[in-house]
Amino acid sequence: MTHYGKNFVVVVGENRTDVFPFQNSGRGSVNRRAVTNLFPHEVVSWFDCMFRPLWIEHQRGPFIPLQIQIVTEIRLADPQTGQCQHIVRAHPNFRNEGCWYDYVEVDYGDIGLYPARCAAFFEWPSGIPVPTNRTFQAVTDTKDLLGIFQECRYQSQAEIQNNTLLFSTWRLEEKKLAVRQLTQTDHERPCRVEAKFKCLNARTINRRIFAFDTTPADGGPFHRVEANSFVIVKVEDRQLEWPRLFLDSYKLWEGKWERKRKER
Repeated sequence: MTHYGKNFVVVVGENRTDVFPFQNSGRGSVNRRAVTNLFPHEVVSWFDCMFRPLWIEHQRGPFIPLQIQIVTEIRLADPQTGQCQHIVRAHPNFRNEGCWYDYVEVDYGDIGLYPARCAAFFEWPSGIPVPTNRTFQAVTDTKDLLGIFQECRYQSQAEIQNNTLLFSTWRLEEKKLAVRQLTQTDHERPCRVEAKFKCLNARTINRRIFAFDTTPADGGPFHRVEANSFVIVKVEDRQLEWPRLFLDSYKLWEGKWERKRKER
């Protein structure tokens, strides 16, 4: 696995956390003009909530801002040929055409392969040990590239029933925000839910997959206005999944016809 696009850095400052671009494509100094507004609020907030307490705990003397290197593109090698086959991006404004946060298939070992959406890739900052909380329990080597993922839940019975030979339905993990009290000048607003992130080693990505959001106009990439709307549809891969799916379908129908024949 190789990675490219060291164009941004997250800076945990004394009062707030911002994202700054690198000058000269990562080979120069950090630009003083923040581009935090390009990134989803949920991603910036995750870095602030996770690393600010860790950095403050290990500070000695006056507060020094913490820099976290962001990576916007990784390339996965084919296990047989060794050549680059899958390009995975987590970019806030790819080619000035808006955000590009790819869907991938994450390998959970004995649990299996499940879809997830990439929110960011980053290098673990030196000088901070990995905490033992559940958020970072999958981080074993801080020298590897890490990723923030919005994972998928186990499929419910209703979602399994909606599966077809070519498509499968999944629901991304979410967390509901606390509803603030409305004042007399406020208007009633619909519910809001945000993505629930998990930090994993980028090497857990098995491959990039094609999936689409069923409610693209509802909120942003990692927040929704309507509850229970983090639903995606995964398109099954033509080379990897179609042969198995069509063969299983043939066996299923063959079994049904055989049972009906015996019943007669």
